[in-house]
Amino acid sequence: MRKLIMRRVFAGIALLLMSAAPALADAPNQIADTIEPEQAAVKDVIESYLYGSSYNDPVAIQSAFYHSADMYLDHKDHPIFKMTPAEYAALFEQRDHGAFNGRYGKITTIDVFGGIATAQAEILIPTGNSLYMDMFILKKLDGEWKIISKAAGRNDTERTGKSALILVQNTPRAASLMQIADAYEAAASAGNTVEFATADCAAVRFEDVNMSDAKQRAILYDQTIMFALGHPLCAETLAPSDYATAEVVYNHEGRMDPVFKSLFNEICSGDSRCGQ
Repeated sequence: MRKLIMRRVFAGIALLLMSAAPALADAPNQIADTIEPEQAAVKDVIESYLYGSSYNDPVAIQSAFYHSADMYLDHKDHPIFKMTPAEYAALFEQRDHGAFNGRYGKITTIDVFGGIATAQAEILIPTGNSLYMDMFILKKLDGEWKIISKAAGRNDTERTGKSALILVQNTPRAASLMQIADAYEAAASAGNTVEFATADCAAVRFEDVNMSDAKQRAILYDQTIMFALGHPLCAETLAPSDYATAEVVYNHEGRMDPVFKSLFNEICSGDSRCGQ
């Protein structure tokens, strides 16, 4: 197979890999300018539900849903098990309000089209060796996004609930996709939940894409990873205590960002499992 190497800096938009047409170069930014505010609004709604179900807040849970929304939950004895938002929120009423209950929620995808949206989130419960996938349908009603339907599925998992942070430096030159792929593989194989962060709070950029490499293709075709690269965390807002390990990915022609260096040192504190 002919080796295909493309040196194009990415902004988390995998579509650019499929075309080298210069006319498309500005298209992702134009699309992002239109969708970004709505994606952010949808993200806030899903995060309200995730917070409420992780910290026993019935009000936060119900605020995310249209009052007559359908919630299809995973139940071992019932192929179809449906609850209303009020019924589901009531499950948390007698629990310690504001205390973390062991549910780790994370948004994995958001897609917006006009006044409707879909989203997906994973719910990790290590104590039950359970990984749930929630799929949402949302609609914009009277100017506000609301979840109108949610369905959940479950798989067994060995993931621990610990988080690994991959700090990707965008400047002065982007890192290679292989660097990112190697860092992700190492973090995920250890059973960690992987999160990406940038110092400039912008989408992860990368270059030197080799489409003949299976590891890089796996990254590009994984919708969850590409969403995370397109919506990374802002490094300066992170708490080191939230992470078990960290790795800095950057092009070694430049210097490591001081925000990254400080965060990395605080997370790792001489831990040999950390890398850079």
